[in-house]
Amino acid sequence: MRSILLALATMLLAAPAAAQHCWPSIVVLIVRDANGSIIDPARLDSIEYAPKRLVTADFRVRPIHVDTASDQSFERGPTPVLAWYGQGDCRVDIREVVLRRGTEAMRLWMDLHVDTEENPGPSYFSLNTPPFATGTWRLDVCGVPPGQSGKYASIPPRWAHVSAPGGSDAPWQGPAGCQGRARP
Repeated sequence: MRSILLALATMLLAAPAAAQHCWPSIVVLIVRDANGSIIDPARLDSIEYAPKRLVTADFRVRPIHVDTASDQSFERGPTPVLAWYGQGDCRVDIREVVLRRGTEAMRLWMDLHVDTEENPGPSYFSLNTPPFATGTWRLDVCGVPPGQSGKYASIPPRWAHVSAPGGSDAPWQGPAGCQGRARP
């Protein structure tokens, strides 16, 4: 019995380690003030997002600076952004974001998914918010565009105003016109 266990252990140790390799997955949200100027998300009073980081979508979210013209500028660019970036499983999911600044709360509904193990290739994406104001907006985009080598691909900022101030308790809505369409 001992020799069988020793042989099994030797086989397991001799097997090549299978390291996962996939493209980095990053989505950056460029937050705009009421006049359309970029504001630093680190200066917001609070940021909430869903889904949270899970085993099935191992990503991190935090304010950083990037240069959207270069995918080599992670944490070293001129533009302050809120970044979702894949870690272990190279996947990022963004369903809802709530940004608070003073008494204003802007709720953003989106249905963005990046999975570079399933869809290998350049996967750096940027998205501009609507001008900051209290209310709820829905991103009417059915998926991320094709990635571009060397820079962040821009997700079209097709925001539909869903509710005015005080109407933010509406149930979540996915993008309009996407039923039955496959994600890229």
